[in-house]
Amino acid sequence: MAEVKLRALGLREVDFGDFDRYLTALTEDGRRIEILCKNARRGKKQNPAARQLCYSEFILSDRGGRYTLRDADLVHSFFALAGDIEKYALSCYLNELTTALTVPDFDNPALCRLLLYALYALEGGKRNPELVKAAFEWRIMAESGYAPDLTSCGVCSEVIENPPVCFSVRAGTAADAKCAGRVGGYAQLVDSTCGRCFMCLQPSRTRSMRSHSADPPESSSAAWPRSM
Repeated sequence: MAEVKLRALGLREVDFGDFDRYLTALTEDGRRIEILCKNARRGKKQNPAARQLCYSEFILSDRGGRYTLRDADLVHSFFALAGDIEKYALSCYLNELTTALTVPDFDNPALCRLLLYALYALEGGKRNPELVKAAFEWRIMAESGYAPDLTSCGVCSEVIENPPVCFSVRAGTAADAKCAGRVGGYAQLVDSTCGRCFMCLQPSRTRSMRSHSADPPESSSAAWPRSM
């Protein structure tokens, strides 16, 4: 039985048996893992670092890809999001979307960095949650290989050289204004918002989060880009 040390973000909790809990976590390498937390619901045995919305450093026992919690040290907690029902619901949605787009045996480090950045943006309260949601959805689609092509028209197959760009969720394609008006079902994208959706969530330097307290340090703002 090997010992594994890694950093991961808690995505989801499922109670198991009388006192145990399974924690679905996203490693910093972008791999989804399941961690069995024994006696996690038994009084003093609880470890607050091994919870949903906690980015922690884990020490795990590895038995052929089956992980059991030994210890966890908190790096950063997003528990503050639970104080706002809308932000908490959105953070759970972002977690579920990330869970759906990750697999146990495939690493995608950009997904973990992207999710951490989105949660931090919600926690900071300086970004419109709707913009954070839209930007996250566009970027995670791109990182997962599902990014739509906004450079060519899905109706006439010509390059879209001039704005506005229109998009159809049902068709999954973009179109120029002339074709969109002719076939219907397309909505116009606001150019500035579209560009920001792709660029604002640049997931970088998340490894700078090295605080072991539940609250982010005063200097943590330097660890995250603020260009949204």
